[in-house]
Amino acid sequence: MTSFLRFALALVGAAALHVATHWAMPSVASWIGPFLILSASVGLRATPAMAALGGSVAGLAHDALTGGPFGLFGFADTAVAYLVARVEQRVVVQQALQVALLFALAAALEGALVALVQFAVVASDQLPSPVASAARVATTALAGAALFTLGGRLRAAESERRERRRRRLRLPEQR
Repeated sequence: MTSFLRFALALVGAAALHVATHWAMPSVASWIGPFLILSASVGLRATPAMAALGGSVAGLAHDALTGGPFGLFGFADTAVAYLVARVEQRVVVQQALQVALLFALAAALEGALVALVQFAVVASDQLPSPVASAARVATTALAGAALFTLGGRLRAAESERRERRRRRLRLPEQR
């Protein structure tokens, strides 16, 4: 499966999760950031330029679904995805704890950028509560680490399946 198709499916899944949480649990929906998780995940796997593009698309999709100022999350998620990709280039990120820390920092950065833009550009003094911000950082860290671990296991299982298939299809050596 191509990376574009995987991204498109993940974007549709993030949108569905966003809509479902806002419909089923509106008070808890601000604690979950599926588009942020997608942006940070793209940053872990792509070059900085491609991560910025993926973060921009995810952020703009978030803006389109929330009805707030268009470009607010587009800007924040672009910056987050780009910075995650730059950190991933310089630091080896392989363990779940490292990934959780990176996702937590990404959530904190997104929250700070959104608050800064809302305060400076939109002239809105409506900031999220500290409890909701802390919950968003924690849930993003846990979900990011869980998805990273699950993705690693799925890739290992696929690699093992391909290796078994390659061994089974190998022709006998000719003498």
